[in-house]
Amino acid sequence: MRGIQEGALQSVLSAEIDACAFYEACGYQKTSEPYTEDGVLCVEMTKQLKTAVK
Repeated sequence: MRGIQEGALQSVLSAEIDACAFYEACGYQKTSEPYTEDGVLCVEMTKQLKTAVK
């Protein structure tokens, strides 16, 4: 994944409610309450890509 190679720690997306099960199967978790975006009910979803190194 290019994001991991460039140092990204997480991926955040706006998912339509009907697509949540797909994204959950891909490892994403809901991180917001439902909201309307362009007239479509959505939620923010986040997936941890790796842990930050201290």
